[in-house]
Amino acid sequence: DEAHTVLVAEVELREEAMLVGLRARIDETRDAILATVSDAKRQNDDLLDYVSDRAAVQATLERTEQIIEEVAAQIKARNPRISHVTIEVEGIAQQS
Repeated sequence: DEAHTVLVAEVELREEAMLVGLRARIDETRDAILATVSDAKRQNDDLLDYVSDRAAVQATLERTEQIIEEVAAQIKARNPRISHVTIEVEGIAQQS
């Protein structure tokens, strides 16, 4: 309407933006997950692999969400008429 604008955008995330603090975030997430696992289960290699994979995925998604929120906030700050921002993320993975 005349008072509100909806913005829909596609953003390509660059590797440099994703990597900022990612290793530390993965390690923190892994440690937090392991804190919920008994000492006996920490000897299970399959479980440790799962925890490492889960931590990497969770930290990557959290970083992606953080970048989206930052971009949306910057857009809204520059143009107060924008009432809603929808951002689709396209990453560095090769498309087939």
